[in-house]
Amino acid sequence: ENTDGYQWEERSAGSSLWTRLSDEGNYSGVHTNRLTIVNVPIAFDNNVYHCVLRNEACSATSVQAPLRVDSTTSVNSLQETKNFTITNCPNPFHESTVIKYYLPEDGNISIRIYSIVGSMVADLVNSDMNRGRHEVTFFTNGLNSGVYLCRIEYITRNERFVSTKKIIKN
Repeated sequence: ENTDGYQWEERSAGSSLWTRLSDEGNYSGVHTNRLTIVNVPIAFDNNVYHCVLRNEACSATSVQAPLRVDSTTSVNSLQETKNFTITNCPNPFHESTVIKYYLPEDGNISIRIYSIVGSMVADLVNSDMNRGRHEVTFFTNGLNSGVYLCRIEYITRNERFVSTKKIIKN
């Protein structure tokens, strides 16, 4: 049992019990200041996480962070699929976040970032693209910490997909 240092804990949605995490399955970095969760299943939606830092003199607990899992981003990987997929990592982020997306067919993609009050702060992508995996980095130079909205519009010959995803700048 880790008695000194970092220890990440999880509280499942609807539960009041905190469980210590271990570096296995979906989790890594449970004894560091940065927890990584991979292959996030939709069942993790609304789970809450916090980090406890202990030493021989005292302990401190971080602010609780709820996990929101959107069914469009709950994918095992950005592998070949028949569906449009998008994810960004890290989220929350400090200086930048990488937005990765998979286009199942050629089409026009638009990715724009808006402030919470609706002002566009970045026009990241606005072009025709071939099917396949793509990524773009959103650099937050000069932007205040807070919640931003990532609006994605993907248009093919037969379909139009529009989604808005909440991203958080620390």
